[in-house]
Amino acid sequence: MSTETIRAEGEDLLGENAKEIGAQPENVLYFGLVAPNHAWAKTKANMLKEEYPEVASYMLDEIGEMQSDLIFEKETGKNKVDTSTWLSTGWYTFLLALDMCEEISLYGFVSENYCRENPDSKIRYHYFQSWDIPTECEYYKSHEDTTFIGGHRFITEKAIFARWASMYNVTFHYPEWTPGSDLSRPIDTPFVTRKENKGALTRLFERFVRWGFGTMM
Repeated sequence: MSTETIRAEGEDLLGENAKEIGAQPENVLYFGLVAPNHAWAKTKANMLKEEYPEVASYMLDEIGEMQSDLIFEKETGKNKVDTSTWLSTGWYTFLLALDMCEEISLYGFVSENYCRENPDSKIRYHYFQSWDIPTECEYYKSHEDTTFIGGHRFITEKAIFARWASMYNVTFHYPEWTPGSDLSRPIDTPFVTRKENKGALTRLFERFVRWGFGTMM
């Protein structure tokens, strides 16, 4: 879970407001707290734990984070760090659900081809947006294509989710769609198919920028 959203809306998500409508969770799982440049996030998570002691807090340890990274590399053939990739909240949530649940229903997860098939879609990316940009597809594309500081690979993740859904008891709702069953079909998203031609100095500089950017967050 992102500490940004939950800190800003803690009362609605974890506190009395959530309890009144029967929506207060029993457990909260955080990821990314073990990274040295995410000390700010760990501080926020500890504050939330103190403010809402009735909600149990958990976090992925270094082994769990590493396993998530290795799964991404196995599926894409690309290293997360070398490609400046940020794994999304949805990625960790999906992995957790696969580990804990016999049946999974996902809401709001579109297919990898959604934006290609709906080029005029005006759906906003963030649920809290009161403005029209970025749209969902604009946000997906900008992150999928970025090569410098880093980004989420949303389209690639969705292609992987479709592959997992065809292997396990997973259904998609709002929008409703059914993944293909051809597991041998290679993933051909923009991120996976592009060539990574970064020199050693470029990779070193990018890691420095990511470290600095993460520290300021």
